[in-house]
Amino acid sequence: MLVGSDESGTTAAVDALRAGKVVAFPTETVFALAASVNEPAAIDEIFRRKARGKDVPLPVLCATLDQADALAVITGRARRLAEQYWPGPLTLVCPRRRDIALDVGGDPATIGVRVPNHPVAATILARVGPLVATSANLHSEEPCERAQDAEALFGASMIVVREEPDSGTASATPASGTSSTVLAVDDRGEVTAILRQGDLFPSS
Repeated sequence: MLVGSDESGTTAAVDALRAGKVVAFPTETVFALAASVNEPAAIDEIFRRKARGKDVPLPVLCATLDQADALAVITGRARRLAEQYWPGPLTLVCPRRRDIALDVGGDPATIGVRVPNHPVAATILARVGPLVATSANLHSEEPCERAQDAEALFGASMIVVREEPDSGTASATPASGTSSTVLAVDDRGEVTAILRQGDLFPSS
């Protein structure tokens, strides 16, 4: 079901996430499929909807660096990059804090975290908390850039937040269409690999 990005629409998305459902909403990169970190069944549903194996992990979107800090060990160069480029299209795959028992697939000792730079995503994250999220697409296919594409792909039963409010009083914030840059980070905060190159080329 398509909803606007106004208070009514974002509240519908927040309520759905808190009820253990998967929702879709815009980020500054591509449309995201998201579930609360507190809802394992909804996280599993993301893997199912995307036809994605658990060998390919899902990242976590956060409202702030402090939220990301509670999940991942962000130190050294990784912390400097986070402070410089967040909110923005940079995902850091860092050592996971030992008390975080969250099944997002992949290596259980690491976790990918990002703070997105989009007003809709920021509003939802501030109200719900960290969300396991990934591009709205079938695995290995092109990500959705528009709400209508996400609804057509995943069905009208899921809450999909449009880029613009129902009232039409504000303009949409467009997605770039390019997924975030993903960097692997070790326990000293050093970047060990570029796992995916997006539009962002971090330099410090």
